[in-house]
Amino acid sequence: MKAVKSVAEEFGVTRQTVYDWIRSGKIKAVQVGGYKGALRIDQAEIERVKRDGLSIDKQLSNKADCYE
Repeated sequence: MKAVKSVAEEFGVTRQTVYDWIRSGKIKAVQVGGYKGALRIDQAEIERVKRDGLSIDKQLSNKADCYE
């Protein structure tokens, strides 16, 4: 599991961009540490995005759907 900062560095974007991707459902994240906990992205998800790009198949109806 990688922190948002690490993922941002890996993709050459800002942390805000990664948060935007998470909110829009383009990349899945897991919230650790409770309600205000940090977001982590699984390495398999990072590889999926690298392989398939950032397009998503469905529109998410709720921001909470972005989190597992």
